[in-house]
Amino acid sequence: MLTPNHTMKRALVAGALFLVASAGVATAGPYGGLAIGTNGFSDDQSTFSTDGRAGRVFGGYRFALPVVAFSAEAGLEGYSLYNAHSNNHGYSGTEWFLAGKVSLPLTDGFEVFGRVGVEKTSVSGDIDLSGSGYLIGAGAEYRFNLSGVNASVFVDLTRNAQTLDGGNRPDDSSVNRWMLGVTVGM
Repeated sequence: MLTPNHTMKRALVAGALFLVASAGVATAGPYGGLAIGTNGFSDDQSTFSTDGRAGRVFGGYRFALPVVAFSAEAGLEGYSLYNAHSNNHGYSGTEWFLAGKVSLPLTDGFEVFGRVGVEKTSVSGDIDLSGSGYLIGAGAEYRFNLSGVNASVFVDLTRNAQTLDGGNRPDDSSVNRWMLGVTVGM
């Protein structure tokens, strides 16, 4: 006799098998991408504020397995800042990053992903600061199923946190970014 608990377990296993079977074949290989988005910068000294614009240029290599895909990515993110105390717009921030990404296909072409990595930040202007830290993020991606074309469109939220040196004292800062972007296989 099946109990409600056994029935629920069987339904979950059947649902998981359906998702895996319907996921389709993930593409593998090198890719490049561009993204634009919003930028929310904060620091512990309240020195900088952001105008809300950010961009990303990156490349990677995707390793596809039947159930998940793993990617290694490297790239550059840029944004502009101003001094919160003087309203000076003469600052720019750049972040070089290296990250790992795990993608889980849900339906044909659609997948969710998580990303974790390290980054090197520099802020230049009247005060030059630099430091390193980590990034962590999640998002959703749609991979186009076109013959001979390996492309996708994605949206993600990434949090970068770092300690910047070069001012009066170390400055712990963080950046939250929503990005909308595209990738193209090479």
